[in-house]
Amino acid sequence: MKKEKTSLVKILQLNGKRDTLVINRPNFEDELDVFNKADINRPAISDKYRIDSFIQEGSLYKVLYTSKDKKLHTQKLSIHFNSSGKVFLIDAFLFNGSPITKNVQHLVYKPGFGYKIIDNQYFMGKKDEIKVEGFFK
Repeated sequence: MKKEKTSLVKILQLNGKRDTLVINRPNFEDELDVFNKADINRPAISDKYRIDSFIQEGSLYKVLYTSKDKKLHTQKLSIHFNSSGKVFLIDAFLFNGSPITKNVQHLVYKPGFGYKIIDNQYFMGKKDEIKVEGFFK
């Protein structure tokens, strides 16, 4: 995306309040860092996920990784494929928590289109919801 000089339209929402930014030269490493942190492709945790493959009309259309361990950061990760076998959607649910706080994130990435991050933060009975949507231009 750097080589193609892709810009980013970013919509931010905090508890319903909304703001829109246009970023001409975004730092995609920073913008997509939360997706990199959801990566489960590490040998140390390879046996910690149940893997289900879904086939429709003879073609793989989804692979779903579900955590067997409630303490793992990435609880669910699914990769969706189009009819030609290319990834068209990555969907993940992440969890961080302690006795006082809990953070639940839903991540969606669509190659060539954009991403969405919904972050629900719980602290002492109060919930804050942060939404970030990015559209590639």
